[in-house]
Amino acid sequence: QPYEVMVAMFGANDLQGMQVGEEVYPVLSDGWKKEYASRVGAAMEQLTAGGRVAYWIELPPMRSPEFDQKVQQLNQLMKAEAD
Repeated sequence: QPYEVMVAMFGANDLQGMQVGEEVYPVLSDGWKKEYASRVGAAMEQLTAGGRVAYWIELPPMRSPEFDQKVQQLNQLMKAEAD
């Protein structure tokens, strides 16, 4: 059904390598970040099509400091794309 407002949280399972065509990007490499930002932008465009409002919620802090540091990088990428 059509919607006017979307609330979403993405990314909790995104910290893995990414293949684009023949190229494989290690997680959080420059190529990975560029492709991830592109995908985030495409998702945001789809969610807000037709003037709809989308609230994209950041990922929460993670228990593991190592994983949390990576998640915070994802949050920064998503925020930069939203800005």
